[in-house]
Amino acid sequence: MNTIEKLLKMDKGQITLPSKEITIQLAKLKNEEITFVCKAIDPERMSEIQEEAIEIVEGGAKFVNSFKVKTLMIIESCDEIFKNKDLQKHFNSPTPVELLRTIMLNGEIDDLYAAVQDVNGYEKDLKKKKN
Repeated sequence: MNTIEKLLKMDKGQITLPSKEITIQLAKLKNEEITFVCKAIDPERMSEIQEEAIEIVEGGAKFVNSFKVKTLMIIESCDEIFKNKDLQKHFNSPTPVELLRTIMLNGEIDDLYAAVQDVNGYEKDLKKKKN
């Protein structure tokens, strides 16, 4: 069966974006285990996030703000937590980025970012390069 035949046999209604859960002990919250649900990000939105993190400097050189990429991807993927207005208010964090900074350390952000990359298909590419 060729690719087109295979795709035509699939039910369009069964298309879903992948998700995964990751539980992280947050040191700032007295090592409380918090489970984050990471959902795949729409490809167009992912491109927008990546473009937002590129800054043009004199001479046309580009600088990628890696913290901005990480936080925007995490916030978009784990929106139920970071875009929750009640949590933002509870932790006196006016924005999702401030909430992330308030409750997480850098290493914890990196762990969550790795899970977001994985659910969006990026980790597969990294594993292939290592082999």
